[in-house]
Amino acid sequence: MNDWKAEWETLQGQASQIERLIAERAHNIFEKSGRHHGNSLEHWLQAEKEVLNFLLSVVHSQLFEQQSKWVRISHKLANLFPRNAPEQMGCVMTIQKLARFELEIVKKDTAFWINRLRQIPEQPLELDDILTHSYLWVLGAYEILRTLAAATGHPRLIQAKRMFARIRMPLAKLKASEKYSEKDFNFPYPITKGPCIGWAVNERDIVLRDALSSEFLKALDEFCESLGMAAEIRGDRQES
Repeated sequence: MNDWKAEWETLQGQASQIERLIAERAHNIFEKSGRHHGNSLEHWLQAEKEVLNFLLSVVHSQLFEQQSKWVRISHKLANLFPRNAPEQMGCVMTIQKLARFELEIVKKDTAFWINRLRQIPEQPLELDDILTHSYLWVLGAYEILRTLAAATGHPRLIQAKRMFARIRMPLAKLKASEKYSEKDFNFPYPITKGPCIGWAVNERDIVLRDALSSEFLKALDEFCESLGMAAEIRGDRQES
């Protein structure tokens, strides 16, 4: 109960901060208009639009950096396959498509979160669409990890695959992952936590989609780095 109370207080604090930014911008617009009274609603609506657009632009710039990481990793993974082979092209395209899919999910997450802070009524099926896209993203990312882990046996990929399996299993098969069968729900409860969608897998633990995304990128990056180190070691041995 205390956790949910703290979450609500955080949400209210964020809403208050946005209200303050809008109020400051509205006053600035009032000053620039020559301090003419009678247009307070118009000034407020203009300020609200500008502040929310600014917040979205900040998120989008962060997303661009995140997507660049995905692109770099897709090209690193391409080195696993013969040049111009169908498997190489498929690997690059699949990773980059998943990245674009994530971009759209985060945009929807952020817009939903901002509207919630502003206490704007939820649109029909808005949250349901976000949850559906997040569900499909989890399935796609899991399959990439499962395929690479099975092909390479790399421990970092296996570790990430197990993290995904905890949420993928109950989402896809309505059954808790075997490792967590004694404490996890057979179907996780969807939740929102700040500008992110997640799932309550039991009465205490929450798995956030952005945490899964970070783990996915870290695991693939560390895997690619280990391949580079192994190639350097082989090269050193051949020279000696």
